[in-house]
Amino acid sequence: MNFARARENAGLTIAEAAKKLDITPAAIYQWEKGQTFPEARRLAQLADLYGITVDELLRDNADP
Repeated sequence: MNFARARENAGLTIAEAAKKLDITPAAIYQWEKGQTFPEARRLAQLADLYGITVDELLRDNADP
């Protein structure tokens, strides 16, 4: 799964996710485009917000 797909599956826009995480929409956009990567503590917050595990968030669909 990738960051954008996880967010979309959770039914959130970039703006909504950013507001819930108290960060800028630009930060989420950069993560989704692979321009930057979230800090480790943010990974758990993202996974909780999106209703998935950190492992699911980080795994590529091609991984077993």
